[in-house]
Amino acid sequence: MAKRKRILDNLEISIREDFKPIINLIKEMEEYVESNLIELPNDELDYTDVESLEDSIRELIDKYNNFIDELLPLAGTVKMQENEGAKSLESLEKFKSTLEKLLWNINELKEIFKGNKANSDTAKAIVLDFVKNINELISNVRAFLSQEIYASIDNILKDVEKIERYYQ
Repeated sequence: MAKRKRILDNLEISIREDFKPIINLIKEMEEYVESNLIELPNDELDYTDVESLEDSIRELIDKYNNFIDELLPLAGTVKMQENEGAKSLESLEKFKSTLEKLLWNINELKEIFKGNKANSDTAKAIVLDFVKNINELISNVRAFLSQEIYASIDNILKDVEKIERYYQ
């Protein structure tokens, strides 16, 4: 029994080692968001603020795609299961739609600025609605990348360990 326990411990250590680069990518995204994803101001908003945010979102999407590309080979066995790990993996894959929605809102806001349509009272109200939506999405992205993503990875990690133990 002691030998079997040691094998399981070694297996757990090995799997956790495999997931270290994933955790590092998450930390990198979290730091990137904290320093580059700045909420838009409700007043004194200009085109350069929107452009800068767009660039930051595009880079974050690239980082997130890289994260998913690195995660899938490690977590692929979980995807076909009906467990918390599979649900967590699906949640991680769906999060990209939040980033795309954020980018869409930013692009729409840019279009308002491009056409110099942001000066009328009606346009100002529309701009404020976009800013509100964008800032809410930024808040959601921050929460996801600072908390929820770690819980998802933990669920996936536990299920990968269960599956690997089954085959030991």
